[in-house]
Amino acid sequence: MYVAITLRSGRTPDQKRALYRRIAELAHAYAGTEPRNVFVTVTENGPADWSLGHGVAQYLDDGGGSGARPK
Repeated sequence: MYVAITLRSGRTPDQKRALYRRIAELAHAYAGTEPRNVFVTVTENGPADWSLGHGVAQYLDDGGGSGARPK
């Protein structure tokens, strides 16, 4: 099983370890997947790397209006 996660940076290594462990536990419990066969990748990025529609970088607060959500 391959799990790819994209998220904003800021999680500690311990938080990531706990996430990997929990994903493996749940894959085993719900799908019968052996934990040794669960591969997880995490791709971190920052606020400028997200646009949640309308061509706007909603997480940016640059004072220029690009972070404003359209009405």
